[in-house]
Amino acid sequence: MLKKRHILFLITVWMWLCCASILPDPLHLFHSEQSDAQAPVLAREALITPWTDPNILLQIISVVVTSVLTVVSILVTLRGYQENRRVMHEQQELARKEAQHEKEAKEKEHREFISTATARYHARLLQDEAMSSIKILDMPEPITLEHIHVGQRLRPLKKTDPGLEMNRGDTPERVFHFIQQSIEEEYLEGSFAPEEVLRDKKHIIVLGDPGSGKTTLLKYMLSRAIKDQLNGLHHLLPIAVELSRFARSQQDNLLDFLADDWHDNHGFPTFQEARAFLEDQFSKGKVLLLLDALDEAILGNKKSERQEAYRRVFEAIKRCCSSYPAIYLIVTSRLAEYKYEQRAPLPFAEYEILPFRKQEAHEFIGKWFQLEGPEDRQRIALGEELKEVLDNTPQLEMLVSNPLLLSLLVMLYERNKKLPTRLADLYARCIELLLYEWDQERLHPRYTYALLTVEQKKRLLSKVAWHFHQQRQRYFTEERLSAVVSQFLEQETPSAHSTAHQIIDELCSDNGLIKKQNDGAYGFLHLTFQSYFAALSIVEARTFKEYALQADTIEQLLLKELLQHPNDLWNEEVLLMYAGIIQDLSPLLEQLLNRKGMEDVFSITLILAGHCLVAHHREGEEPPAQQQEIIDRLLQVLHETPYTQVRQEVAKTLVKLAGIDTALHTHLFELIYHPTSKRALTESLLHAIGISGSSDDVEKLLPLFLHPETAADLRRILTDIFNRRYYDTVIKQNGILTTALLKILDDTRASFEFRHDIIRLFEQQEAPDIAPQLMALVLDPSEDTVLRIQAAILLANSSDSTTRARLVAHMNSEPQDESTPRCIAVALTFTTPQKILPQDRQRAAHILLDYLFAPPATDAESQFLKEVMVNFFGLPGISVLLEDTAIRQKLYHYLKDRNRDAEERRYIASLLTASIPIAPQRTRRLAAMLIQELQALTTELDHDGLRKDIEDLRYLLGDKHVPFDPSAYLKAAQSFLPVQKQMIRQLERQERWQLLRDRSLQPDIRAGIVQVLVEENDTVSIASLRRLVEEVALPLPLRREVVNALGLITNENKEEEYETARVLIQLANRDKEVRDVAMEALWYVSRRIGVQVVRDRFSRRLLLQP
Repeated sequence: MLKKRHILFLITVWMWLCCASILPDPLHLFHSEQSDAQAPVLAREALITPWTDPNILLQIISVVVTSVLTVVSILVTLRGYQENRRVMHEQQELARKEAQHEKEAKEKEHREFISTATARYHARLLQDEAMSSIKILDMPEPITLEHIHVGQRLRPLKKTDPGLEMNRGDTPERVFHFIQQSIEEEYLEGSFAPEEVLRDKKHIIVLGDPGSGKTTLLKYMLSRAIKDQLNGLHHLLPIAVELSRFARSQQDNLLDFLADDWHDNHGFPTFQEARAFLEDQFSKGKVLLLLDALDEAILGNKKSERQEAYRRVFEAIKRCCSSYPAIYLIVTSRLAEYKYEQRAPLPFAEYEILPFRKQEAHEFIGKWFQLEGPEDRQRIALGEELKEVLDNTPQLEMLVSNPLLLSLLVMLYERNKKLPTRLADLYARCIELLLYEWDQERLHPRYTYALLTVEQKKRLLSKVAWHFHQQRQRYFTEERLSAVVSQFLEQETPSAHSTAHQIIDELCSDNGLIKKQNDGAYGFLHLTFQSYFAALSIVEARTFKEYALQADTIEQLLLKELLQHPNDLWNEEVLLMYAGIIQDLSPLLEQLLNRKGMEDVFSITLILAGHCLVAHHREGEEPPAQQQEIIDRLLQVLHETPYTQVRQEVAKTLVKLAGIDTALHTHLFELIYHPTSKRALTESLLHAIGISGSSDDVEKLLPLFLHPETAADLRRILTDIFNRRYYDTVIKQNGILTTALLKILDDTRASFEFRHDIIRLFEQQEAPDIAPQLMALVLDPSEDTVLRIQAAILLANSSDSTTRARLVAHMNSEPQDESTPRCIAVALTFTTPQKILPQDRQRAAHILLDYLFAPPATDAESQFLKEVMVNFFGLPGISVLLEDTAIRQKLYHYLKDRNRDAEERRYIASLLTASIPIAPQRTRRLAAMLIQELQALTTELDHDGLRKDIEDLRYLLGDKHVPFDPSAYLKAAQSFLPVQKQMIRQLERQERWQLLRDRSLQPDIRAGIVQVLVEENDTVSIASLRRLVEEVALPLPLRREVVNALGLITNENKEEEYETARVLIQLANRDKEVRDVAMEALWYVSRRIGVQVVRDRFSRRLLLQP
């Protein structure tokens, strides 16, 4: 743009040009023919003449005036132009500000609208019972999720199912144990919180069986996200979608479907505004999209319609994640249907929900019965009773692992104050739930296009269960399952023309009673369901073709087949289910009681008859005529059997029968309290009550515990019973008992063992009212050191922060007695880090280490105190202290201090070595760092023995680069059994057997090797153990340990098991020194392979009878 100076310059140039056009050109003079002498004169005249000529001067003035006027005019015009521009600029600025203000107002209004809409959306979700609560079947009122939810864990989807490897010939007991052990290992090592998985993977699919808690998991994630409480995932907009509803909408785009919903239900004026908002949130990754039940997107009456509905939903999910990869997304589905229906896997990480363990089941029950508030003690007590019932019934372990079935059990118990007396009745109710009510309650149309009716499914499942029970198979191939289904279809008329493959797919997808594993194998949801349906097939006595020509009824034939091997644990569960289904138990009891043949040494059929009585019992019904005969015969065996295992099994059976027979219940307690009763009989009954008794039964044992003359070993059994299962129901709520126990604890005349057991009883006590007595015990230097430390441990782990603070204050003070802070310091090393401040823990560590580093005590009592504190209590504490770098450096400095006695330093090194196996989880995390530090330490040590000690420690941590003599090391570590076992586990099988055959090695060390073989179920070693036990020179304790191992190590090779049974029979017949342990081992082996141990009436020798 031109400025003023530019305009003036142009006008000046224009004026000069105008003047130049008026004035004559003086340069023409230089081109004339005048002489050079005249040129200057002429030039001067040419310059002067124009200014003297009036005409020319007038013209010049005219030009100047015109120019001035022009300049003025231009300046005026320019001034107006600038003014116009200024006004226009002000107007534009005003308009811009108004537009900006309007824009900001609209944006503010939009933000407020979005905030209001989102808040309204959150509030609506929280108020929506379908989203924030759970309601099962005919539950009268829904339950708020946050009041009942139990934390769920996920694991990466596996190719095999727990227990799948244990297929042929496995007993229900073994399968239960194996599966529970696998689940426990998964929880400890391979499971993750849902938030953790989501943070790592962003897009996941969660799979599970019916009722495993998939929908509950999404509701929980939704609730947590609304409250911004997801760990590591903040400010997310949670959106839940039922995929069946999306499938019914016939839409192909999830965002459009959601925009319709937000426009209709959440206050957005137009669909476009709702979609723009959602697209913005999706693009920024601020969304947690929760898509529930992919399996329920299979809609339609025809297969092609269902496949098309599934495909449309499947593709919509893939497109959504492809378009908006930053969102967080969880899809849930039943495992079987996801694996069957998909044509290509979703590009997500696959996880499955872990079943509940006992801990989660107990937590769920506790929350359920506290819904009315903690002051409702009657409901809380009812919940504790249910926990007790479940603990007493191993067959229910697999039911309570499923949240849906656990909820059913809780509801039944809440309504009736008990579960169905017959276990079979309970399973019948669960099957009714899974076969029909669950999908109907969820309003899913799956049941409307079923190929089989519910009754047909029950008959088919019964046939499948019986067929594979006969084959002793827990899992089976699709080919074998198809053969059974095809045979069934020849006899039945399905509601539609169906193939075996289609029927199998329906069984897997609609209720999960038949479950397809990830590797293609099939099996029942739990082994107990297979046992129930197998028993049902006997009762229904279907006329299968293979039995059509037989004269007897099908039921008699099947039952006869089942009773051919009553000792077989594989058959026992089916027999008990059968006993619970039938109306008349007498025919079955007659067959069990009147079996002909040689004497049943283990009384297996008698014990089984007792279990059948319990399984058949239903309140209000007359007991079978044989009940009293069975009880009398069991009591006779209890008194007369010379075999510990038989006595214990009979005692457990009698305790169960006492629950249905009042006279027997009274008689058993008379036996326990009778002064002339044999110790072995009393111990068996106590153990049995601890396993199978009720809380009322346990409470009746309290006088025996409190009696001062009760033997220490019996009181220890009672203490274990109280602590293991009945503390809350028997001890904690009994104020009078607590007072009595504290009085005995204060009585120094009471035996150490008695007071020790009382402190053990208080290990679970959270109430602060026992703290004063425990604190007084800790502060009294005249009291037993072990009792003081135990009391300090209880106080240090108390939930009462005031009590813990007082304990720490006493440690940090300057007491007259130096033992008090040492006792407290040891106790603090047992305390979880969350309960103790870091500086207090460090102070405790230094007190403990200073005591360790002190010279050996001169008097025997002080030396004993040190050994007790270090060896008994200090080892776990040292393993905790190793996590502290400063503490480790202090230990290393002590070990390198040449001014200290070498043997003292070796003692500290041995304690370090001994502490490693005490806390393997902790030291495993530190192993690499400790090995590196110890490698450097080894080069700085001045003593060969000390260097060897540190090398042993390195080996124990996993450092294989050190010279190692396992025999010498085991001898050196003889005082620390955990250390021995840790080292043995790291040895190769060949090294173990070399040591086991080394006669110079102490028998107890060799026994430790055998114990490790048992713990690892080393089946390869069975044959070698059989040969080893025949060696005459084998020390008796070691022989007994080997014989015991033969009974405990299981082998899927039945021929090997038979050979083991033959060796055990020979030992029981000829070797009195190991007869009792051989008979105990025979109990387990004979039950696994389904043979009876009988006694020949003439020779009185033991025999195996198939």
